Amino acid sequence: MLLEKRENPKIVADLMGHARVSTTLDIYSHVISQTVYEETANMLDGIHDDIIKDFINSSDDSPDDDDSPANSSESFLKTLQK
Repeated sequence: MLLEKRENPKIVADLMGHARVSTTLDIYSHVISQTVYEETANMLDGIHDDIIKDFINSSDDSPDDDDSPANSSESFLKTLQK
């Protein structure tokens, strides 16, 4: 559907023969909502993966001999704050 492809809702309303954009959005808003949820989930997955990769890479470069859980947690929190 056009709204899933981020087409302008006014254009979609015109193509559907709706006099008002609000009619189109009322009928098809669930399509937009699902697309937004999926895109947001994908973006967050990517951010999560980047954070984990950065953490792993920074841990590999770390000269610390202390592999205690507390040290790992502190390193992870520092990575998140970057």
